[in-house]
Amino acid sequence: MSIDPRPELPAISFSLNPYQHLGRWIDERVQHPILAWVLKSLLKGLEDLWIDAKVQSTLERAIEPHRPPEPRLRAPKRLTLPSKVRGLDIIQIKSPWTSNN
Repeated sequence: MSIDPRPELPAISFSLNPYQHLGRWIDERVQHPILAWVLKSLLKGLEDLWIDAKVQSTLERAIEPHRPPEPRLRAPKRLTLPSKVRGLDIIQIKSPWTSNN
């Protein structure tokens, strides 16, 4: 039983032209196949991150005009009443966004 010194590595394909050119450049320049595969794997990860960032920024720009404005909240009202116990006031906080005002 012999061990293959050069295992078959899975092919890495790119979606965008600049990354395809860099992948071909790596294939032409790097002599060691495992090192070339690792470099192309890193490049594929960068391409995926780039695509995700572009999609997210495009969606954010497309959605922005349709987002409702942020609600403007007023500060809650604080009501302090004296109690029968000295130094222990009755404190109430009323806010417009609660249902039981």
